[in-house]
Amino acid sequence: MKIMGILKIIGGIVTVILLFGVYVAVKSYYVPYPSGLVGFSDPDEFREYFTEQAPYVLYTTAAEMRAAAEKYSKTNVQVEGIDEPDVIKTDGKRIYYSRGRTFVIDAYPPSELGLNTTINDYGKLFIQGDTVVIISSGSVKGYVNAEKIWDLKLPGYFLDARLSRGKIYIATFSSPEKCPIDLGGYQIACSEILHPIERIPADGVITILKIDATTGKLEKKTGFTVLYGSSAIYMTENSIYLVYPVKILRSADFSVIKDIVMELDISPVIKKKIADLEKLNLTEAEKIYRAGEIITSSLDESELKRLEPQVKEIVRKKMREWIKSNVVKLDTDLNVRAIGEVPGVILNQFSMDEYNGFLRIGTTISFQGESVNDVYVLDRNLNIIGSVKDLGISERIYAVRFLGDRGYVVTFRQTDPFYVIDLSDPRNPKLAGELKIPGFSSYLHPLPDHRILGIGMESGNLKLSLFDVSDPSNPVEVKKQLIEGWSEVLYTHRAFVYDPENAVFFIPVGSRVYVFSYDLEEVAVLEARDSPSRAVYIENYAYVVSPTGVNVYSMENWEKITNLTLPGVAYPRYVSRLQE
Repeated sequence: MKIMGILKIIGGIVTVILLFGVYVAVKSYYVPYPSGLVGFSDPDEFREYFTEQAPYVLYTTAAEMRAAAEKYSKTNVQVEGIDEPDVIKTDGKRIYYSRGRTFVIDAYPPSELGLNTTINDYGKLFIQGDTVVIISSGSVKGYVNAEKIWDLKLPGYFLDARLSRGKIYIATFSSPEKCPIDLGGYQIACSEILHPIERIPADGVITILKIDATTGKLEKKTGFTVLYGSSAIYMTENSIYLVYPVKILRSADFSVIKDIVMELDISPVIKKKIADLEKLNLTEAEKIYRAGEIITSSLDESELKRLEPQVKEIVRKKMREWIKSNVVKLDTDLNVRAIGEVPGVILNQFSMDEYNGFLRIGTTISFQGESVNDVYVLDRNLNIIGSVKDLGISERIYAVRFLGDRGYVVTFRQTDPFYVIDLSDPRNPKLAGELKIPGFSSYLHPLPDHRILGIGMESGNLKLSLFDVSDPSNPVEVKKQLIEGWSEVLYTHRAFVYDPENAVFFIPVGSRVYVFSYDLEEVAVLEARDSPSRAVYIENYAYVVSPTGVNVYSMENWEKITNLTLPGVAYPRYVSRLQE
């Protein structure tokens, strides 16, 4: 029997036959979370669960007495008032820059530009009063006057973090072999790791820690059994949302293949032969293989070809049942308040947004070459109450932004459909308009006067698109700019800096920082001393920072007025996304 014959009739569904040796241990059971989450009772239960499843006031001087500037850039965040970690921060007096080491730079006024001190540690940064918080791959530490005052080991590797009201919330992923998870100074108890009452496949634990940013006190911790994949956290003033995929392997389940065959326009005799396999004492792999034999021995090439469109349509209808993500809502003390699920997987944190008590989520559902994209609206209890489906068929989401009662979604395969979603009625969201243009946007940023800035790629160049969405039924790309090169903004929105007072924004590209007006007119090109470059501003001065130094420019005439050389470090040019 030829496996390729099976592939033609099932349209890719049973390519899992080729992978069955990998997936067979997982089998194909999936139960959502109807009954809530519970903690593990003891280490043995934890072990059995996984075994049976998935294969800054620094160095005080007289200069400290000067006041910080009133106007300075802040990290570009999703939710105002909820800080996000980055490799560069400023408090209006100093710049904190972390690549290879963490440099504390006296920055304002520019006449006093100089290196204050260096911390021999690096990673993502938060600034909380006098404390410099550095999150590296395996720990989070607090420094004052370059002296480490607290240190916590992290379980596994860092996913993301937020800072709100002096508390840090850190999410990590790990694959522990046992519980409690001992982290040398504290433990994550078995009872603090939550799992559904009825099992789903899992290969690790996402842990969320609540830490006092000043003292380093670990105030609360919790964990969730998950399958590794497209996970993200989203935080509002009072809630934290954690979304992670449930990798449904029902495509390796004979009953799924049987259901697909039962819907095909083929002989009832063939259908009965396949249905009868369910009665035989065969393994899952043997049933799938026998089904393939029956199909390929009963249908010729022309019949297989005729059935391909039918198979694709069946897959498109059913794949929302096969790929789902769990949504967990916690309060800021890490207590679970609601649990839900949506079809598909999310792209990143911007795939989620809470507005007037409703959660909106954009997802991609992709299976064996078929894909669709949906937007779902969930109520306070995380029940789905509305949806817009089938955006960008055969494409996937590249960018999402929810703003008030609208949503903006970019999908991509060969062109860049830009969709406007009307969310004014949460129970009846609608597709309001769409626009198809070359290239794609991977980050969307709101601008005044009903405009959206898209940052992405076109024909190998960095692309800036200005969309006019004043008429949601007719979005228009009013202008675009192409820049040769690549920017960190393509994968981290935190590299994007904007100045509302001067109506300009900054885009780092290699060893340069481009400055554009909100009308997408090029204002200036600022040179860095090295690459990669990042920018911040304090009052009317732009600081272009790179691993070897700082260049300072006047924002009145964009002329360089001073610079600073930073001591070299043994640091690779290309580093992990954590350090970037």
